[in-house]
Amino acid sequence: MAVVCTPPLSLPLHYDASFKVDVRLHEPLLTRDITPIDTEIEMMSLCSQLDILCHKELKEQPKEKIEQGRFSNSFTNRAAVVQDRMNQVLHKNVQNRMFVNEYLAAKGLDRLFPRASAFISSPVNLVYLNDKTSLDAYYADISSLNQLKYLAHQINSDLSNLSEHKYVAHQISILYQSVNNINNSYLDPYKKSIEENFKSVKTTLNEEHKDGTRKLLPEQKEWLLQLTSGIANLISRFPIELTQEMVQPALVLQQQS
Repeated sequence: MAVVCTPPLSLPLHYDASFKVDVRLHEPLLTRDITPIDTEIEMMSLCSQLDILCHKELKEQPKEKIEQGRFSNSFTNRAAVVQDRMNQVLHKNVQNRMFVNEYLAAKGLDRLFPRASAFISSPVNLVYLNDKTSLDAYYADISSLNQLKYLAHQINSDLSNLSEHKYVAHQISILYQSVNNINNSYLDPYKKSIEENFKSVKTTLNEEHKDGTRKLLPEQKEWLLQLTSGIANLISRFPIELTQEMVQPALVLQQQS
């Protein structure tokens, strides 16, 4: 009872809005003056993220739910983050303040990213855009190139750091399939090189050493190191022969700038 009668140690102050902390999780650490082209590139990137989210949601959710405006919690949360970021980007563009849907229409991004544009205008409109868009091939190509580069890096790293090469033949097989899936003549030299060397590599790895390990011959290891580094370096250079589908987004920016 004595404790109840004692005065409080401190009294809480009323909330002061000037002490509000803005959340900047999705912003760069270093900032500079925003130019119109910076805004366009950032908005194109965000539209691409939202477009992919919408495409995934259309594939996974029944049409009836989307017609009623019912989306998965995961999609709703991630789409809200992207839309909030769009509003922040346009808010910084003091020269020409617009709503997001107005900006997309003015820059032609509504034609390039119809799913994202439809969702921003009215989420239920998304149900009418389940067909493929002109950028779907772009997403597929970028995904395939990224997968091929990652696999080449992984094999190269394993050869450099592991003494056991037991699974290398399987990795080469997946690498060959990835090259084949891209179906581009620019990668034919690598495809041919794998075809010429795979059988001998598999034969070597079928034999165990006295210590129970399976290892490539020095010349086979050197061949595979050069092959994988060559593939990774080629993709990193983004040659036009491999990146035809990337031209379309760039053209939209060029035409609208």
